[in-house]
Amino acid sequence: MHRVCTGPFQQTVKSTRYIWIAVWLFLLAHEGSRAASVTLMPSSVCSGVAETPILASQLNGIASISIKVNFDTTQISYLGVRRVHPGISSALVTSNNGQFIIAWFSLNAVQIGNDTLMVVRWTASPYGSSALQFDTQTAGNCEITNLQGTPLGVQYVSGSVQITGPRAPQPLNPLRLFNLNQPSYLFLHRRQPCMQAAVLEVARDSVFSQKLLSAAMPDTTYLYPIPALSPPQGDSVLWWRMGGILQGDTSWSAVGRMSFSLALSLAENLMSRTRAYPNPVQSEFFLEHPAFELDALVQVEMRDLQGRLLWQGQLSSEAGARLRLHFPSNLNNQYLVVAWRNASASGQIILIKSP
Repeated sequence: MHRVCTGPFQQTVKSTRYIWIAVWLFLLAHEGSRAASVTLMPSSVCSGVAETPILASQLNGIASISIKVNFDTTQISYLGVRRVHPGISSALVTSNNGQFIIAWFSLNAVQIGNDTLMVVRWTASPYGSSALQFDTQTAGNCEITNLQGTPLGVQYVSGSVQITGPRAPQPLNPLRLFNLNQPSYLFLHRRQPCMQAAVLEVARDSVFSQKLLSAAMPDTTYLYPIPALSPPQGDSVLWWRMGGILQGDTSWSAVGRMSFSLALSLAENLMSRTRAYPNPVQSEFFLEHPAFELDALVQVEMRDLQGRLLWQGQLSSEAGARLRLHFPSNLNNQYLVVAWRNASASGQIILIKSP
C-alpha cells in the first residue's frame, strides 16, 4: 500500500503550482490587451509645409490596409507622402474631396511592428489648421486585415495639422524713465517662435487710426524718447500695441495704455538726475543725488523689469551724498530698477548686471 503525502510539503507544491498558473494567465491577458494602433501625430509649423507622421504600434501579420482620413480643404491642401514603410511600398495613396486615402494588399503577411507607416505632407494658403480624423463611422473605410481577411482590432487615433503664421509677441508694460540722457519709455517683449521681427505702434486712439509711431523692434528691448510721444495739451493717454511679423503678415498683441499724468513735472525731474556707479554692476554699487545731503534717510526699492520686488529697505547716505548698496542675488535677468525717495525728492534708475 502506498501512502499519500498530505503534509505541509505537498500543500506548498500545490500553492506554487497555482501561483505559476495565475502568473501565466495574467501575462496571457496582458499580451492580448496590447492592441494594435495607428496614430496621426499632431504637427505644427510657422509657415510652408507641415508633415504628419502616421505611426503604427503592434501592427503585425497584416495583408490589407484600407484607411480614409477626413480633413478641411478650406484650410489645408494635401501635397503627398514620403518615407513610406518598405513593407507597404506598393500602397496606393490618393486624396479626393477632403479625404486622404491609403489602399494596399499583399498575398504575404507583413510585419510592421512599431514603426512609421508614412509621412503625409500638407500646405496652407497662407495659413490654416485642420483636424485629421479617421473615417471610422463608415464600415470598411478604416480596416486592416490578416491573410484570412479577418479585420484586426486596430485602434485609430486622430490628429491635427496647423500652419500657424505669425504670433503676437508677449508684451510687458512700458516703463517711464526720467533718469536717462533723454526721458524715455522702455518697451519690452518676449519673442514668439513664429516671429521674424516685431513692431511697436503708438496712437491717439485704441483703434490706431491716428498713429504717432510705428517702429521696428528687432530685439526684446526698445527705448523711445518721451518728448517725441508727448500728446498735445489736453491729452493724457496714448495707446500702444506690439506686432509679430512673419512673411509680411502681422499679428497684434492686446492694446495697452500709456499715461502722461506726470508730463507736467517733467522739467523738475530732469533738473537733478540720479547717478549710479559702477554701471554695469558686479556686486556693490553707489547711488548719488543732491537730495541725499538734505535728507540722509532714504527709502529704497529694487525691482526687476517686470515690476517684481527684489529688495526694499531704509538706508542712510554716506559722505558725498551717496548710498552704498548691493546687487540682489535673486535677479533672474540683466536689468535692475532702483527707486528711492526721501522727505524732499524721489527718483529711479536702471542698472545693468555685469556679465
